[in-house]
Amino acid sequence: MQPKQRILSLLLLLCTTVASIEMGTVEEFWTDYYDSGGYSMELVYTDYSSGEAELWTLWSNGPKSLEKNGRFAAGVGEFGVGGSFTNPSLLIFETPGRGGYDIAGDHNGFLPSILIDGPGEDLQPAVFGKGCVAFSRENTEGGYDIALWSADSGVKVLDLGPGDQMWPTFFYAASTEELLPEWADPYTYESQPGESDPLSEGVILIYQDNPDGDYRLHYAFIAPGGVVDHYGELTGIEFDGEMLCPDLPNRYYNKPGYYPDGSTHLAFQGLVDGNRDIYLADVHMYDGKLVAENLRQLTDWPGQEKFPDIYAGYGSTWCFFSSDRDGDYDIYALWIEEMRFYQLTDKPGTQTAPLLMTTL
Repeated sequence: MQPKQRILSLLLLLCTTVASIEMGTVEEFWTDYYDSGGYSMELVYTDYSSGEAELWTLWSNGPKSLEKNGRFAAGVGEFGVGGSFTNPSLLIFETPGRGGYDIAGDHNGFLPSILIDGPGEDLQPAVFGKGCVAFSRENTEGGYDIALWSADSGVKVLDLGPGDQMWPTFFYAASTEELLPEWADPYTYESQPGESDPLSEGVILIYQDNPDGDYRLHYAFIAPGGVVDHYGELTGIEFDGEMLCPDLPNRYYNKPGYYPDGSTHLAFQGLVDGNRDIYLADVHMYDGKLVAENLRQLTDWPGQEKFPDIYAGYGSTWCFFSSDRDGDYDIYALWIEEMRFYQLTDKPGTQTAPLLMTTL
């Protein structure tokens, strides 16, 4: 076969692969999501179509701007209160600041615009409960360390060894309400130092790190007060590539979305030979370590698939991500049990970094 014919054959194969994927509509997504046991929700994502990073939300009434300049949101919704989507219990996101990007927060309108303002960049926030934030902080050498923040404790930068530690996600943290007195109303109770501080209990994180060159997934056990207990590389699965942007199911009042055997899903972005796809594994705690198993590849498209957000409901599991399979980045959803895909945005420009926020 001549080189020109070979190229045409490869292009035809790629087009055939893309066209063969059964893609559900936005309307079908909402029906299937709620029929499968999903909670009231909205989807927050980063939209660059205006030329700047802006936060938008998508729910059953369609897309709507949150009128916030920022990107890479993290957050949780109000417990048991449906419909208050534009004022979630805690919404954290990157926003332009003095040294690049800082981290802003919105706690039903009561948090200041700039929540975490370091000397360099503060990036990639994750949040658990109503007040525990993990993020990547630029250090004096130009690399990144994982840091924790709470209103009572402030910022705690973690020493997790050499390498650039980035993209933290919570395997476990204490929700503020778990530490309140039984008589306290969580919506009116004013936190007291040490009584309702999420960092007064331990935290377990998963993050990406590259002490040996390539990014792999690592874990860290953090003792009360933000003190590092121990850390290490996530073991149990073989992956021939870089492992990036991990995400775990995040619940409001309790631990992440555990199954009865104590395991939970772990989604990540795998980089193999220049191509990014979404992968899923199960992770559990064993003998003071986090161990992964049951690795499977969720996407195998010719484009780049990035920034997975995993949701484990009662009876269904969903993964949201962005892909440029049609030329620019849009938001997609995958119903994992059915392996059915849905395209949720379809507009010019880039829509990326989805975040599912439920009212659980």
